[in-house]
Amino acid sequence: MPIRANCSLCIQSRPNFSHNCDDGGNCWNYKLVCGLRKHVNGDCEQKVTCPGTIFQQGNVVRLSASPYRWIRQRYLFQASPLLRTTALVENPSRYRNVGNIFYCFLLVTVMKKTTWFLLAVLAVSGAKAVDDWPDGVREIRYPSSADQSNQPALFYSPDAKKASPLLVGLHTWSSDYKNGYDIPHAKWCVEQGWAFIHPNFRGPNRRPEACGSEMVIKDIASAVEWAAKERPVDHERIYLVGTSGGGHAALLLAGRLPDLWAGVSTWVGISDLAAWHRECKKTNRKYWRDIEASCGGPPGKSAAIDREYRQRSPLTWLKDYRGPAIDINAGIRDGHAGSVPISHSLLAFNQIAEKKDHIAATDILAMTKTARIPEHLRREIKDPAYENKHPLFRAISKNARVTIFDGGHEFVPTAAFSWLAKQRRSVLQR
Repeated sequence: MPIRANCSLCIQSRPNFSHNCDDGGNCWNYKLVCGLRKHVNGDCEQKVTCPGTIFQQGNVVRLSASPYRWIRQRYLFQASPLLRTTALVENPSRYRNVGNIFYCFLLVTVMKKTTWFLLAVLAVSGAKAVDDWPDGVREIRYPSSADQSNQPALFYSPDAKKASPLLVGLHTWSSDYKNGYDIPHAKWCVEQGWAFIHPNFRGPNRRPEACGSEMVIKDIASAVEWAAKERPVDHERIYLVGTSGGGHAALLLAGRLPDLWAGVSTWVGISDLAAWHRECKKTNRKYWRDIEASCGGPPGKSAAIDREYRQRSPLTWLKDYRGPAIDINAGIRDGHAGSVPISHSLLAFNQIAEKKDHIAATDILAMTKTARIPEHLRREIKDPAYENKHPLFRAISKNARVTIFDGGHEFVPTAAFSWLAKQRRSVLQR
């Protein structure tokens, strides 16, 4: 079946060649092999048309002629001389001046049969994402209590022997544990002497095993357990951070595993899958298909499917919240220039906050529809951690804080990490 998005010429250099750009041009896996698009801080800048369709049948990846030609040029011309020759002698008439017709014939008849295999291996493996991460970040596998399988992750352990804080970073909706968007997580940990783990938790959110499933919960809990066995970890300072699909998972984990974290920082996350399904269908964003593939169908199709939507939605688990300090963030233009309306963050805050601190439904609707803060809610908020993404609105209740900043579907590293660094597990959590 075709796997193609409105992204263009972006082919992810890892299995399934899944496109990670949403309809608004937001590319959450910007470490891509890309010929005609420029990726800056996760944003795709230039509109072009994808040269062909990418197909997946079982475990065999097939490419139509046009992308085959593009990948051949992109990969094989940068590979070994043998591979370059393999690609070029597709038309041996171009090499008559070589004076070795037998050699060309041999390459055509033998190497042509292996070209597809070589292309698949090169394109799927691509450059190792770890190479782009800070020195010391390595790829590991750890046992998950979900099904006793060995799950992949990236891991960083500081040299210090004493117990260190641990940051658990959660990848975005359409990506996996090698997602380069989260490199700032690792950089912070290297600079601060924190340990860091970036689990896969079943990869992109487009199948039942992913997207807030029970396997996801156990995978992330097992990642923390493994890291704590691998090196000394300060259990009073285990932090969780995620953006977009990672924000969805972080909100969910705050409610599902409240005793594990000292602080949870979520950015532009999804809090209600049924609501997001409706919103994506209305705006023709591809994510509604991912949600249906994860939950078994559209909302309302059956009681069992509706139960999946509830179980995988953070709002279900944030009611009567008794978890750690939680910082919820969204850019005012998300849902317009991005894919997740800010109502998801505001409603998540309301679910945690005391009733007297609730944000009025009319104000949530106004902010979501207009991408503006109502006049009566405007206050000057000075928070240099947000740098040029100035906070426009903030509410605090109990141990929850929500901030709407001047931005879109994005993450502000300095704001996330400076807030997390101040958090410690409360006495009630111990």
